[in-house]
Amino acid sequence: MKLISLCTKIQIPVIYHKHPFSEITITDKFFNDRQTQSYVKELAAHKLLPFLKTVYKLSELYGSRYKMAVSLSGISIKLLGKYVPFVLDEMKRLADNGTIEFLAEPWSNTVLSYFNQKELTQQTELHRRTIEATFGQLPTVFMADLPLNAENFSEFMPFPKCSTVLTCSNHLNKYRGYEKTSNTKKTQFLINYTLSQKLQQISSNSYQSVDLNHITPFNRYLRKHTSLVKPLVLVFDPLAKNISSFNKWEETIAQLLNKTQSSFYSLSDLEEISNYFSIENNYSEDLLSQFMYPDHWMKNSMQKEAFKQFRNIYKTIQTHKYPYLREAWDFLQDLDNFLYMSDSFFLENFASQHFSPFRSPHEAFTSYMNAVSNFWIVSSKKSYPIIKTN
Repeated sequence: MKLISLCTKIQIPVIYHKHPFSEITITDKFFNDRQTQSYVKELAAHKLLPFLKTVYKLSELYGSRYKMAVSLSGISIKLLGKYVPFVLDEMKRLADNGTIEFLAEPWSNTVLSYFNQKELTQQTELHRRTIEATFGQLPTVFMADLPLNAENFSEFMPFPKCSTVLTCSNHLNKYRGYEKTSNTKKTQFLINYTLSQKLQQISSNSYQSVDLNHITPFNRYLRKHTSLVKPLVLVFDPLAKNISSFNKWEETIAQLLNKTQSSFYSLSDLEEISNYFSIENNYSEDLLSQFMYPDHWMKNSMQKEAFKQFRNIYKTIQTHKYPYLREAWDFLQDLDNFLYMSDSFFLENFASQHFSPFRSPHEAFTSYMNAVSNFWIVSSKKSYPIIKTN
């Protein structure tokens, strides 16, 4: 029996030059290539390669019972290919033996796709073709796992060339586990963020050991809700700061497979059940809350002001009046830029898990605003005025 769909999310950011609070300096280059390179190499050595080694070990132990979906942004592929291409080679080896499959998503980890259908189509198609060129797979299952969305996002969210969508309840007009309408003909499976966070906690440095009691929440959920919510979709972040090794994660995954005597869904399995499995249920408030993605992106004045200026650039680009560097624009879209500005970075639990290259949200804000203010200078070596918002 197949009960769990295991996903891994890998998002590597480009790092900006740091600027003190309230100081925005005119610079000709705002990306810190040296620090970005150092960070990517550190992730490869201490996170990605050990994680991929663990994945390979699990695949050797459990064979076809162990499957894993991978969410890998286009930015991450670009940085890995530039600085540590051997990591992509290891991923391709796992893809070739059928252990991992890749999810479709916007190329730049951008919020624009969640507001603009044209941008969604272009970004997703670019990402799918990048995955195909790099790993020989063409993704057909789309992941939409960000809380930011337009009011009508669920109407255009299913990408035309993807039959199945993994998402959060933030994006659904009606809170149902499976939403298949006559208009979209797509099936949406909800990601359980409560249990995904539990998996992160068990895998962190703070857990001394893993025993059967630690997988009780997963087993209890499966026993209680298998007929209502199928599959249990979990998302794991191997790049979290508070994970120094993957021994606890490996042990937890092994116990889930051994205790349930089940197999993990592959993405092709999800596509298959989406053809006939379309149950619509109104969830209880308690169950619904497990699928809600926590929002840390647009909560304070710094994030909102930075997003306004970001939208200014997008509007100017749409006029086709000025030339610009596509790479600079792709990096500027990364939602991690707004995450660094979150007040949550003052909270120990949040900061211990999430990476930030800045000493404070204020420094993240001024560094990003420097990049936004100088976007056209860097892009074309000419000074074009940025249209200000009211």
